Amino acid sequence: MLYELKISQSHFSLGVQYLVEAGWSKNGKMIGITQPRRVAATTLASRVADEMGALLGQEVGYSIRFDEKIDKNTHIKVYTNEEKYLLSVDNNMIN
Repeated sequence: MLYELKISQSHFSLGVQYLVEAGWSKNGKMIGITQPRRVAATTLASRVADEMGALLGQEVGYSIRFDEKIDKNTHIKVYTNEEKYLLSVDNNMIN
C-alpha cells in the first residue's frame, strides 16, 4: 500500500523522523520518499541519515537509476519519481 504525504521542505527531515518514531516503518515496512532528480534524492537521503545519526545505506537509503544504497534494515528510502513509476509497474499498482 502506498500513502502520499505532503510535508514542507523546511520540516521534511523532522516529519520523516516522527514517522519512524511513530512506528510507520515497523514489521518490514519502509517509508518511501520521492524526489524529482537523482541529485536531490541522494542529497536528501544523506541529509536525513546525518540528522538521524545513521549511516547512509543502512537505516536511511536511496534508489536511483543504476544505483541503490539500501539493506535489509533500511527504514527510509528516498527515490526518484522514475523509480516510483518502475516500482508501481512491477507491483501492478497501475491499472
